[in-house]
This record gives sequence, structure tokens and C-alpha cells, in this order.
Amino acid sequence: MKKIFMSLKKVYINTDIIGKILFAVIVLFAILGDGFKFYQKFFWWDLLLHFVAGICFVSIGLGIAKCVPNLKLKHMLFFAFLFALSLHVFWELFEFICDLLFDLNMQRWHYDPHLPDTYGRIITERTPGVIDTMTDFIANISGAFLMCIGYLLKNRYSKRSIK
Repeated sequence: MKKIFMSLKKVYINTDIIGKILFAVIVLFAILGDGFKFYQKFFWWDLLLHFVAGICFVSIGLGIAKCVPNLKLKHMLFFAFLFALSLHVFWELFEFICDLLFDLNMQRWHYDPHLPDTYGRIITERTPGVIDTMTDFIANISGAFLMCIGYLLKNRYSKRSIK
């Protein structure tokens, strides 16, 4: 029981600061996105949000993976990458459920002449929300992948400089 508690404590310590950063990013994006209408002003705002989320989600996954003793770097990165993708899937499901239950337009299914799509054009009935969802996935995967590559390079170069 003590071993489980210590592992959970490590997960909390490793992910606590990252969680706070993620919370700040979400609040900042919500305030800027909805409050200051960045979603309407900048077509790339939604993509930036999902790109940054991919980076943050990998960071949280790495914090969890670091708690597993003797885990190789490639396995940590593989877990963190899949963890990020899983969290993004849940986010897209959240958007879908909110659209259904509260008649929102998080996945851009409804025509809104003031809301640009992720390509900078106005959404029409011929460019449904699936484009928004897929570009969100691409942005999230890109952020997660670049974070994994950056973490891998950081660890490789820091090991070389020690020798």
C-alpha cells in the first residue's frame, strides 16, 4: 500500500506544475478566444490552441511515465504521445457532447458567417465541422510529436555533454 501511495505522490509532483501551466493556458485561451473574440479574428487561433494542448498533454504524460522505475526513454515517449492523443480524443468528444446538449458550435457544424474556419475562409454548409475536427487532430498530433522529438533531443544532447 505504501508503494502505491509513493507512486501516486510521484505522479502528483511530476504533473502538478504542468497541470497548473495547462490550467493557465486553458484559461488564457478561453479568455482570449471567447472574451476577446480571437476565434472570430484569427483563423489560426483554434489550431494554436490544439497545438499547445498537444505539447502540454505530452508533458503530463511524461510526468506520469517518469514514475515508472527503469522505463526506457523510447517507452516513456511512446506512452506520453499516446496519452496526448487519448486526451485529445476525449476533448473532441467533449466538444461533440456540448454541441449536442447545449446547442453550441464548438465543432463548427452550424453556419456562422462571422466565424472563420481553420483555413481562413468562412464556413459554409459545404465545409462541415469534420474539417475543424480533423485539423484539430493534426495540430494536436503535431504539437505532441514535436514535444516528443524535443524531449528526445534534449536527453540525447544532455547525455553527450556529460561525457
